[in-house]
Amino acid sequence: MTSANSTTDSCGLSVIIPVYGNVLTLQRTLDSVDTSATADHGDFPIEVVVVFDGLIDASDELVAAWKPQSPRVILSAHHIAHGGIGHARNAGIKDAQYELLTFLDADDELTSTRLGLVRDDDDASEEVIIGVQSIRVENNATIPGPYVPTSVDAPRRPQYYPTSMLVRRETMLAIGGFDESYAVGDDIDLVMRLTESGIPVRMVDEVVVIRYFHGANASYDEQVSEGDFFKAIRGHMRRVREQDDGIQGH
Repeated sequence: MTSANSTTDSCGLSVIIPVYGNVLTLQRTLDSVDTSATADHGDFPIEVVVVFDGLIDASDELVAAWKPQSPRVILSAHHIAHGGIGHARNAGIKDAQYELLTFLDADDELTSTRLGLVRDDDDASEEVIIGVQSIRVENNATIPGPYVPTSVDAPRRPQYYPTSMLVRRETMLAIGGFDESYAVGDDIDLVMRLTESGIPVRMVDEVVVIRYFHGANASYDEQVSEGDFFKAIRGHMRRVREQDDGIQGH
């Protein structure tokens, strides 16, 4: 991961949005940040950091034409060579203006509740906060297996969404950012490494993101999703064993 921007400001939030072929959904995503900023009662500035992970459509034109209505929201856009979502998120961390970060996929919506958590975060600067997702379906798509409730009558467990996290940039740099070798499991791997490092992670039941399943999500590639999930588990187990061996060696 590249070195940090030395001009980061602690008084604000940077929302990092990787973009790769999202021209059909990106407007909704950007508008959700603006709408949430208007609904939220805070006064801290909000930066939208759009990272184009290679350009394959007119997403850049859409972003150039987008004008936020909330005076709190500012926009910065950055182009990088295509390297995958972890690579794009890491680039966004590097380019972010503010010390407090959160992440948003370019086909989902941010809620004002996530912005409300920023005020709760003031007294726990080392803590990582992760909220839950509300799932919606469009284009007559099906919901991938892991997200379907086991019974129509059974209450759904909260579905925590790792990339909804509020996290300090310093924390992300300390653990090396996202592992760029993952196609879809970089967020799961990240949370495991956070907990292994002793960084407190607090789960909250508030809905902080509206996640859309539309048939083109990376989650539909079961082979890749399962492979990355087991890769994250194996990596976690290996690191725990190495840590245990190191303790026993002393």
